[in-house]
Amino acid sequence: MSQDGRRSYVTNYGSGSVSVIDTLTNRTEDQPIRVGKNPRDVAVSPDRRRVYVTNYGSDSVSVIDTLTNRVDRTITVGSTPVGVTVSRDGRWVYVTLSRSGSLPGSLSVIDTATDKVKRTISVGKDPQGVAVAPDGRRVYVDNYGSDSVSVIDTGTDKVERTISVGKAPLGVAVASDGRRVYVTNSYSDSVSVIDTAADKVERTIRVGSGPRGVAVSPDRRWVYVANNYEGSVSVIDTRADKVERTIPVGRGPLEVAVSPDGHRRQLHVSNFVSDSVSVIPFQETQDASARDPAGPGRTGSTALHLERHPLLRPSASPVTAGQERGPGS
Repeated sequence: MSQDGRRSYVTNYGSGSVSVIDTLTNRTEDQPIRVGKNPRDVAVSPDRRRVYVTNYGSDSVSVIDTLTNRVDRTITVGSTPVGVTVSRDGRWVYVTLSRSGSLPGSLSVIDTATDKVKRTISVGKDPQGVAVAPDGRRVYVDNYGSDSVSVIDTGTDKVERTISVGKAPLGVAVASDGRRVYVTNSYSDSVSVIDTAADKVERTIRVGSGPRGVAVSPDRRWVYVANNYEGSVSVIDTRADKVERTIPVGRGPLEVAVSPDGHRRQLHVSNFVSDSVSVIPFQETQDASARDPAGPGRTGSTALHLERHPLLRPSASPVTAGQERGPGS
Protein backbone atom coordinates (compact mmCIF):
# COMPACT_ATOMS: atom_id res chain seq x y z
CA MET A 1 0.00 0.00 0.00
CA SER A 2 1.36 3.45 -0.88
CA GLN A 3 2.38 5.85 1.88
CA ASP A 4 -0.64 8.11 1.30
CA GLY A 5 -2.94 5.07 1.37
CA ARG A 6 -4.48 5.98 -1.99
CA ARG A 7 -3.32 2.88 -3.84
CA SER A 8 -2.87 -0.76 -2.94
CA TYR A 9 -0.65 -2.95 -5.12
CA VAL A 10 -1.34 -6.67 -5.46
CA THR A 11 0.90 -9.19 -7.23
CA ASN A 12 -0.91 -11.89 -9.21
CA TYR A 13 1.36 -14.93 -8.87
CA GLY A 14 -0.37 -17.04 -11.50
CA SER A 15 -0.55 -14.43 -14.27
CA GLY A 16 2.71 -12.50 -13.91
CA SER A 17 1.11 -9.15 -13.21
CA VAL A 18 0.36 -6.46 -10.62
CA SER A 19 -3.14 -5.08 -10.00
CA VAL A 20 -3.56 -1.53 -8.69
CA ILE A 21 -6.51 -0.81 -6.40
CA ASP A 22 -7.82 2.72 -5.86
CA THR A 23 -8.70 2.68 -2.15
CA LEU A 24 -11.11 5.63 -2.52
CA THR A 25 -13.37 3.68 -4.86
CA ASN A 26 -12.25 0.10 -4.10
CA ARG A 27 -11.89 -0.50 -7.81
CA THR A 28 -8.94 -1.77 -9.80
CA GLU A 29 -7.25 0.82 -12.03
CA ASP A 30 -6.92 0.10 -15.76
CA GLN A 31 -5.34 -3.19 -16.80
CA PRO A 32 -2.92 -5.15 -14.60
CA ILE A 33 0.75 -4.29 -15.10
CA ARG A 34 2.77 -7.09 -16.66
CA VAL A 35 5.95 -7.96 -14.75
CA GLY A 36 8.17 -11.07 -14.52
CA LYS A 37 7.26 -14.69 -13.91
CA ASN A 38 5.54 -15.61 -10.62
CA PRO A 39 5.65 -12.21 -8.89
CA ARG A 40 5.71 -12.66 -5.11
CA ASP A 41 6.07 -9.42 -3.19
CA VAL A 42 5.71 -5.70 -3.70
CA ALA A 43 7.12 -2.60 -2.01
CA VAL A 44 6.45 1.09 -2.65
CA SER A 45 9.12 3.80 -2.40
CA PRO A 46 8.50 6.57 0.18
CA ASP A 47 8.01 9.18 -2.58
CA ARG A 48 5.46 6.85 -4.25
CA ARG A 49 7.23 7.14 -7.60
CA ARG A 50 8.39 3.54 -7.77
CA VAL A 51 7.04 0.10 -7.00
CA TYR A 52 9.43 -2.83 -6.62
CA VAL A 53 8.19 -6.34 -7.44
CA THR A 54 10.06 -9.60 -6.82
CA ASN A 55 9.70 -12.13 -9.63
CA TYR A 56 10.22 -15.58 -8.10
CA GLY A 57 10.36 -17.37 -11.44
CA SER A 58 12.55 -14.81 -13.22
CA ASP A 59 15.23 -14.16 -10.56
CA SER A 60 14.60 -10.45 -10.93
CA VAL A 61 12.96 -7.32 -9.52
CA SER A 62 10.65 -5.26 -11.72
CA VAL A 63 10.65 -1.50 -11.11
CA ILE A 64 7.32 0.14 -11.94
CA ASP A 65 7.03 3.88 -12.66
CA THR A 66 3.81 4.88 -10.87
CA LEU A 67 3.24 7.84 -13.21
CA THR A 68 2.93 5.57 -16.23
CA ASN A 69 2.11 2.28 -14.48
CA ARG A 70 4.73 0.57 -16.61
CA VAL A 71 7.90 -1.35 -15.85
CA ASP A 72 10.78 1.02 -16.66
CA ARG A 73 13.60 -1.34 -15.66
CA THR A 74 14.35 -4.83 -14.45
CA ILE A 75 17.08 -5.60 -11.92
CA THR A 76 18.67 -9.05 -11.94
CA VAL A 77 19.13 -10.49 -8.45
CA GLY A 78 19.99 -13.97 -7.14
CA SER A 79 17.99 -17.17 -7.17
CA THR A 80 14.26 -17.17 -6.32
CA PRO A 81 13.59 -13.70 -4.85
CA VAL A 82 10.66 -13.56 -2.44
CA GLY A 83 10.30 -10.69 0.05
CA VAL A 84 11.07 -7.04 -0.61
CA THR A 85 11.02 -3.81 1.39
CA VAL A 86 12.37 -0.27 1.01
CA SER A 87 14.23 1.82 3.59
CA ARG A 88 12.41 4.92 4.84
CA ASP A 89 14.79 7.25 3.05
CA GLY A 90 14.24 5.32 -0.19
CA ARG A 91 17.96 4.69 -0.67
CA TRP A 92 18.00 0.92 -0.22
CA VAL A 93 15.82 -1.97 -1.34
CA TYR A 94 16.15 -5.28 0.50
CA VAL A 95 15.25 -8.56 -1.26
CA THR A 96 15.23 -12.06 0.26
CA LEU A 97 16.57 -14.88 -1.93
CA SER A 98 15.08 -18.16 -0.75
CA ARG A 99 17.06 -20.61 -2.94
CA SER A 100 16.25 -24.24 -2.17
CA GLY A 101 17.25 -27.45 -0.44
CA SER A 102 20.17 -27.23 1.95
CA LEU A 103 21.63 -24.09 0.40
CA PRO A 104 21.67 -21.04 2.69
CA GLY A 105 19.48 -18.13 1.78
CA SER A 106 20.57 -14.54 1.41
CA LEU A 107 19.49 -10.91 1.34
CA SER A 108 20.33 -8.69 -1.62
CA VAL A 109 20.79 -4.97 -0.97
CA ILE A 110 19.94 -2.78 -3.97
CA ASP A 111 21.23 0.79 -4.24
CA THR A 112 18.34 2.78 -5.73
CA ALA A 113 20.75 5.45 -7.01
CA THR A 114 22.25 2.94 -9.44
CA ASP A 115 19.58 0.22 -9.48
CA LYS A 116 22.28 -2.37 -8.90
CA VAL A 117 22.88 -4.95 -6.17
CA LYS A 118 25.39 -3.42 -3.78
CA ARG A 119 25.85 -6.45 -1.54
CA THR A 120 24.45 -9.88 -0.81
CA ILE A 121 24.29 -11.02 2.82
CA SER A 122 24.04 -14.67 3.91
CA VAL A 123 21.17 -15.39 6.31
CA GLY A 124 19.33 -18.58 7.34
CA LYS A 125 17.69 -21.26 5.21
CA ASP A 126 14.83 -20.32 2.90
CA PRO A 127 14.32 -16.66 3.96
CA GLN A 128 10.89 -15.25 3.19
CA GLY A 129 9.71 -12.00 4.77
CA VAL A 130 11.79 -8.88 5.36
CA ALA A 131 11.11 -5.69 7.31
CA VAL A 132 13.13 -2.57 8.15
CA ALA A 133 13.14 -0.86 11.54
CA PRO A 134 11.69 2.68 11.52
CA ASP A 135 15.13 4.22 12.15
CA GLY A 136 16.63 2.18 9.33
CA ARG A 137 19.39 0.72 11.48
CA ARG A 138 18.18 -2.86 11.40
CA VAL A 139 16.63 -5.27 8.95
CA TYR A 140 14.71 -8.34 10.10
CA VAL A 141 14.53 -11.48 7.92
CA ASP A 142 12.49 -14.55 8.81
CA ASN A 143 14.09 -17.86 7.82
CA TYR A 144 11.45 -20.47 7.01
CA GLY A 145 13.90 -23.35 6.91
CA SER A 146 15.82 -22.39 10.06
CA ASP A 147 12.95 -21.44 12.39
CA SER A 148 14.69 -18.16 13.06
CA VAL A 149 14.95 -14.43 12.41
CA SER A 150 18.19 -12.84 11.22
CA VAL A 151 18.86 -9.35 12.58
CA ILE A 152 21.06 -7.33 10.22
CA ASP A 153 22.96 -4.16 11.14
CA THR A 154 22.57 -1.86 8.13
CA GLY A 155 25.70 0.06 9.10
CA THR A 156 27.88 -2.99 8.53
CA ASP A 157 25.53 -5.09 6.37
CA LYS A 158 26.21 -8.06 8.61
CA VAL A 159 24.02 -10.38 10.67
CA GLU A 160 24.51 -9.29 14.27
CA ARG A 161 22.15 -11.77 15.85
CA THR A 162 19.91 -14.75 15.09
CA ILE A 163 16.73 -15.21 17.12
CA SER A 164 14.93 -18.57 17.38
CA VAL A 165 11.16 -18.40 16.83
CA GLY A 166 8.42 -20.96 16.07
CA LYS A 167 8.23 -23.49 13.26
CA ALA A 168 8.41 -22.30 9.64
CA PRO A 169 8.19 -18.49 10.03
CA LEU A 170 6.73 -16.73 7.01
CA GLY A 171 5.73 -13.16 7.91
CA VAL A 172 7.47 -10.36 9.78
CA ALA A 173 6.30 -6.88 10.77
CA VAL A 174 7.87 -4.11 12.86
CA ALA A 175 5.76 -1.81 15.04
CA SER A 176 5.94 1.89 14.15
CA ASP A 177 7.98 2.71 17.27
CA GLY A 178 10.44 -0.09 16.50
CA ARG A 179 10.10 -1.70 19.92
CA ARG A 180 8.42 -4.91 18.81
CA VAL A 181 8.72 -7.30 15.89
CA TYR A 182 5.90 -9.74 15.11
CA VAL A 183 6.68 -13.03 13.33
CA THR A 184 4.11 -15.55 12.07
CA ASN A 185 4.99 -19.22 12.58
CA SER A 186 3.06 -21.15 9.94
CA TYR A 187 3.54 -24.63 11.41
CA SER A 188 3.12 -23.57 15.04
CA ASP A 189 -0.11 -21.59 14.51
CA SER A 190 1.39 -18.76 16.51
CA VAL A 191 2.99 -15.31 16.46
CA SER A 192 6.34 -14.68 18.13
CA VAL A 193 6.67 -11.22 19.70
CA ILE A 194 10.27 -10.02 19.77
CA ASP A 195 11.46 -7.32 22.15
CA THR A 196 13.97 -5.40 19.98
CA ALA A 197 15.83 -3.95 22.99
CA ALA A 198 16.67 -7.42 24.28
CA ASP A 199 16.54 -9.23 20.93
CA LYS A 200 14.50 -11.99 22.53
CA VAL A 201 11.05 -13.50 22.08
CA GLU A 202 9.09 -12.06 24.99
CA ARG A 203 5.79 -13.72 24.20
CA THR A 204 4.12 -16.24 21.89
CA ILE A 205 0.48 -15.73 20.89
CA ARG A 206 -1.74 -18.51 19.53
CA VAL A 207 -3.65 -17.57 16.37
CA GLY A 208 -5.50 -19.43 13.62
CA SER A 209 -4.32 -22.27 11.40
CA GLY A 210 -1.40 -21.64 9.04
CA PRO A 211 -0.62 -17.97 9.78
CA ARG A 212 1.14 -16.13 6.96
CA GLY A 213 1.01 -12.35 6.49
CA VAL A 214 1.08 -9.94 9.42
CA ALA A 215 0.59 -6.19 9.79
CA VAL A 216 0.49 -3.72 12.67
CA SER A 217 -1.94 -0.80 12.92
CA PRO A 218 -0.30 2.67 12.79
CA ASP A 219 -1.16 3.29 16.47
CA ARG A 220 0.34 -0.14 17.40
CA ARG A 221 -2.90 -1.14 19.14
CA TRP A 222 -3.79 -4.00 16.79
CA VAL A 223 -1.93 -6.72 14.95
CA TYR A 224 -3.60 -8.48 12.02
CA VAL A 225 -2.67 -12.03 10.96
CA ALA A 226 -3.85 -13.85 7.83
CA ASN A 227 -4.66 -17.50 8.63
CA ASN A 228 -4.17 -19.35 5.37
CA TYR A 229 -5.71 -22.71 6.22
CA GLU A 230 -8.95 -21.48 7.76
CA GLY A 231 -9.79 -18.41 5.67
CA SER A 232 -9.67 -15.84 8.45
CA VAL A 233 -7.81 -12.93 10.01
CA SER A 234 -6.87 -12.95 13.69
CA VAL A 235 -7.04 -9.52 15.36
CA ILE A 236 -4.59 -9.28 18.26
CA ASP A 237 -5.04 -6.68 20.98
CA THR A 238 -1.46 -5.64 21.78
CA ARG A 239 -2.42 -4.35 25.24
CA ALA A 240 -3.41 -7.86 26.30
CA ASP A 241 -1.34 -9.78 23.74
CA LYS A 242 -4.22 -12.07 22.85
CA VAL A 243 -6.61 -12.57 19.94
CA GLU A 244 -9.55 -10.22 20.38
CA ARG A 245 -11.59 -11.59 17.48
CA THR A 246 -11.38 -13.61 14.29
CA ILE A 247 -12.78 -12.29 10.99
CA PRO A 248 -13.75 -14.62 8.12
CA VAL A 249 -12.40 -13.62 4.69
CA GLY A 250 -11.87 -15.43 1.37
CA ARG A 251 -10.18 -18.77 0.79
CA GLY A 252 -6.46 -19.09 1.31
CA PRO A 253 -5.61 -15.63 2.69
CA LEU A 254 -1.88 -14.97 2.47
CA GLU A 255 -1.17 -11.31 3.05
CA VAL A 256 -2.68 -8.41 4.95
CA ALA A 257 -2.12 -4.66 4.59
CA VAL A 258 -3.30 -1.72 6.68
CA SER A 259 -3.82 1.77 5.31
CA PRO A 260 -1.79 4.59 6.89
CA ASP A 261 -3.41 6.70 9.61
CA GLY A 262 -5.72 9.46 8.44
CA HIS A 263 -6.88 7.87 5.17
CA ARG A 264 -9.63 5.32 4.51
CA ARG A 265 -8.53 3.25 7.51
CA GLN A 266 -8.99 -0.07 5.75
CA LEU A 267 -7.60 -3.55 6.02
CA HIS A 268 -6.82 -5.34 2.74
CA VAL A 269 -6.44 -9.13 2.69
CA SER A 270 -5.29 -11.07 -0.40
CA ASN A 271 -7.05 -14.42 -0.87
CA PHE A 272 -4.83 -16.73 -2.95
CA VAL A 273 -7.42 -19.43 -3.62
CA SER A 274 -10.39 -17.08 -4.12
CA ASP A 275 -8.47 -14.79 -6.51
CA SER A 276 -9.73 -11.81 -4.54
CA VAL A 277 -8.90 -9.09 -2.03
CA SER A 278 -11.13 -8.60 1.00
CA VAL A 279 -11.55 -4.96 2.08
CA ILE A 280 -12.48 -4.48 5.73
CA PRO A 281 -13.02 -1.12 7.50
CA PHE A 282 -11.00 -0.76 10.70
CA GLN A 283 -14.22 -0.46 12.70
CA GLU A 284 -15.25 -3.95 11.63
CA THR A 285 -11.95 -5.40 12.81
CA GLN A 286 -12.76 -4.08 16.27
CA ASP A 287 -16.54 -4.29 16.46
CA ALA A 288 -17.83 -7.04 14.17
CA SER A 289 -16.98 -9.62 11.54
CA ALA A 290 -16.62 -8.63 7.91
CA ARG A 291 -19.69 -8.74 5.72
CA ASP A 292 -20.14 -11.45 3.11
CA PRO A 293 -18.15 -10.70 -0.07
CA ALA A 294 -19.96 -8.49 -2.55
CA GLY A 295 -19.55 -8.34 -6.30
CA PRO A 296 -16.26 -7.42 -7.96
CA GLY A 297 -15.22 -3.78 -7.87
CA ARG A 298 -18.23 -2.32 -6.12
CA THR A 299 -17.67 0.68 -3.92
CA GLY A 300 -17.88 -0.41 -0.30
CA SER A 301 -17.69 -4.09 -1.17
CA THR A 302 -15.63 -6.53 0.85
CA ALA A 303 -14.19 -8.52 -2.05
CA LEU A 304 -12.36 -7.35 -5.19
CA HIS A 305 -11.89 -10.14 -7.73
CA LEU A 306 -8.52 -10.06 -9.46
CA GLU A 307 -6.32 -12.21 -11.67
CA ARG A 308 -4.91 -15.61 -10.72
CA HIS A 309 -3.56 -16.05 -7.20
CA PRO A 310 -3.23 -12.52 -5.79
CA LEU A 311 -0.60 -11.67 -3.17
CA LEU A 312 -0.45 -8.39 -1.34
CA ARG A 313 1.93 -6.62 0.97
CA PRO A 314 2.04 -3.08 2.37
CA SER A 315 5.28 -1.15 2.31
CA ALA A 316 6.78 2.32 2.68
CA SER A 317 4.09 3.23 5.20
CA PRO A 318 4.15 3.36 9.02
CA VAL A 319 3.46 -0.38 8.92
CA THR A 320 5.47 -3.25 7.44
CA ALA A 321 4.50 -6.81 6.86
CA GLY A 322 5.91 -10.11 5.89
CA GLN A 323 5.77 -12.36 2.90
CA GLU A 324 4.11 -15.62 1.97
CA ARG A 325 5.26 -18.80 0.34
CA GLY A 326 3.85 -19.79 -3.01
CA PRO A 327 1.78 -22.82 -4.00
CA GLY A 328 2.85 -26.17 -2.66
CA SER A 329 4.60 -24.80 0.43
